[in-house]
Amino acid sequence: MNTTATPSISTAPRTSAIGSLKAAIARQPAVWITALLALIVHAVTAGRYDAQRNELYFLACGWHPDFGYVDQPPLVPLIAAATQVFGISTWMLRLPATIAAVAIVFLAACFARLLGGGARAAILAAIAVAIAPGLAGLTSHLTTSTFEPLAWLGAAFLLTRAILKERRSDLIWTGLIAGVAMEAKWGIAVWLVALGIGVAATPARRILLWWQLWCGVAIAAVLFAPNLIWQWWHGWPFFQVILPHLESQKNFTRSEERRVGKECRSRW
Repeated sequence: MNTTATPSISTAPRTSAIGSLKAAIARQPAVWITALLALIVHAVTAGRYDAQRNELYFLACGWHPDFGYVDQPPLVPLIAAATQVFGISTWMLRLPATIAAVAIVFLAACFARLLGGGARAAILAAIAVAIAPGLAGLTSHLTTSTFEPLAWLGAAFLLTRAILKERRSDLIWTGLIAGVAMEAKWGIAVWLVALGIGVAATPARRILLWWQLWCGVAIAAVLFAPNLIWQWWHGWPFFQVILPHLESQKNFTRSEERRVGKECRSRW
């Protein structure tokens, strides 16, 4: 009689996942250590300061769900509100930002590998994004810009992999990322236009004939449509807010230029 135990169907996938995780750590331990250090730093400091005024604003918006708000899409307010389901917690409010900070470490390392870099290049890329002051600042608290680096890098990574590796399905996932990112902040549209110009100006333009690209475009459009319709229905309040702000910034910049120029002339 054979008494050898065989793994059940339910434990086999779990064992496989654990084995894959161990193999991934063994291949690039330095990248994992960098990600772990980033996680520790963000987790330890996330609750050190009270919520910033913008975070409180996102909470107020998220507690009144809608397809859009005057000056922002709905995703970040909804995420903010979701983090407070079990009680008010600044640490939980910033947990999504911490996750984004860790995820971008792994994504940067993968991108370095995709572009032909070796283990050293992957490690340097991971360390660079982990310690970059700008990225650390964006992921230290929850804002509409918190997920931009991750979304922009993710879209570029998938687009590049589709072109280099002929993985056409990646273009569908690129559209998904773009659509979700547009529900957090419209800024990714600028990045997508730049990527599109780069594709059109190089031999990579062959992907324009792939149906997966246009499927991704359609998915992005569908995901972005609710917020776009909300803005249209309410008379485009976003532009009523942002355009005067941009004009004031332009005037401020010009006045600063005149002040600096006058000071330099007086010293010379």
